[in-house]
Amino acid sequence: MKVDESDKLDFSNCAIDSRCLAELSEMIKTFLPLTYIDLSFNNFGNDGILHIRNSIRASSNTLLTLNLRHIGLTDRGMKLLAPLLSGLKVLDEVDLSFNPIKSLGCKALASDLGKIQTLRTLSLSAIEAGTNGSRFLPAALIMLEGLKYFDLSYNSIGLPGAKAISEALGKLSNLKWLDLSNNGIGLTGSKYLADAIQQSQELEHLNLACNIIAEYGSVVISSAISKMSLLKNLYLSFSELKSSGLKELANAVGNTKELMDLYLAFDHIPVEGTRELLKAVGNLKSLESLYFSCKVMEPEKARSLGEVLPRLKSLKVLNLSSNTLAKPNFLFILEGLKKIMASLTGLILSLNSLNDDCATALSPILEDAAKLEALDLSFNSIKAKGAQKLHQALRKLPCIQCVNLSGNEIGEVLGKIVEGVGTWNGPVEQVSLYYTCLLYTSPSPRD
Repeated sequence: MKVDESDKLDFSNCAIDSRCLAELSEMIKTFLPLTYIDLSFNNFGNDGILHIRNSIRASSNTLLTLNLRHIGLTDRGMKLLAPLLSGLKVLDEVDLSFNPIKSLGCKALASDLGKIQTLRTLSLSAIEAGTNGSRFLPAALIMLEGLKYFDLSYNSIGLPGAKAISEALGKLSNLKWLDLSNNGIGLTGSKYLADAIQQSQELEHLNLACNIIAEYGSVVISSAISKMSLLKNLYLSFSELKSSGLKELANAVGNTKELMDLYLAFDHIPVEGTRELLKAVGNLKSLESLYFSCKVMEPEKARSLGEVLPRLKSLKVLNLSSNTLAKPNFLFILEGLKKIMASLTGLILSLNSLNDDCATALSPILEDAAKLEALDLSFNSIKAKGAQKLHQALRKLPCIQCVNLSGNEIGEVLGKIVEGVGTWNGPVEQVSLYYTCLLYTSPSPRD
């Protein structure tokens, strides 16, 4: 709990329940009016809104940021909060994510949301909107002409929701950041979405991952993306692509010259066309973070990726998890990896069936990783022999902070790695021994 300035209140993640908030409300009055309120990750629920509503009203002319993420709010609480939001005259940002407000809560929110003409950032991730709840939001969104950042991820809006939301998105000309990931938009939904986002010429961040988009959907989405010259962060996943879809995707990637983060995941893609796609990736001179997963990395795909990696001179984080890399294919990638290892800060190779031979081959390349801060080799088939080789390489790295070897059959060697932490030249933070694993949280996409 902290109050950095007299008009900024941060009670995030303080285990505050409704009773506690009631007691705190008297103290909060001494700081009114406020410009910033963060009560996220608490559990005061609907009743808590009753305790803070006077503080919100008293800050109607000053409050810029309101963060109520994950507080246990339901549709009942949303009916109390929505009228308060509409009275905030300068509100710039509101976060209601991870509250199960569901369909009726969305209806209550939509009735007043459009009145907040100053709103630029709206986060509604995982509010359980569903197909019904998402239909209430477009009418309000259209009124928010200045909206720049919109997150509706993890809401299972499906085709009906995609169609409804797309009608509003096409009219938000100032939108720069859009996250619609994990919504089950599907084939037809992607068509509506493509028509909308290609009108958003200011978009810099687009996340459409995990939406069951197949061949036809990939064509229309890729065609829309190819018109977005300002994109810096792009996250896409496809259930299945054929040659035509890969060709359109390669063209789209090739046209987004300013990309810094690129996430590409496929359930299945043919070898034919993968080379052209990776060639387009290789031309991204500003790329700092790359995630590439195709479930199974055949030799030709691995060889193409290995050839492309040396061209990514700006790359800092490489994520190749979930590719089921057998040793011969892994060696193709190592040929390219060793030429950029000196500049990487993060390397994720989890869920790849890598064995001791792979770990042994990787170890001498790691010795050149002068900037590496995080290494994830979790859920592979590495045993004591391979772990010992990794230990010898890792202990020489000056910047290493986090290592994940969970899900491997390492045994006693793991303890030796932990003991060796103190001998490493650089700071080692967040390294914890849990049963037989080291835990590491992979780098998250840039906000």
